[in-house]
Amino acid sequence: MTHKHTPGPWTASESGLITASPNRLHIAQAATTGMGHAADANARLIAAAPEMLDTLALALRVIERRMNAQGIDHTDDTEAQILRAVIRKALEG
Repeated sequence: MTHKHTPGPWTASESGLITASPNRLHIAQAATTGMGHAADANARLIAAAPEMLDTLALALRVIERRMNAQGIDHTDDTEAQILRAVIRKALEG
């Protein structure tokens, strides 16, 4: 899958800074003021985004392959449609 975003892996520091390896390129900063533990959780979620996107794409391919093997049209499958929509949202907005 080709992406326009900075490739992972991304990591989150305790201060909420999200960076991309290997050069620790600054990706984002999670707000920490008044957020408490949510800032750490938000930073970890953002840092996991590239891996989650790749995993969603893999899951979609598996679903489509299995349905094709069974002779089932995957274009109308609800789960496949949800995965396609989330992937599209991540890639296109």
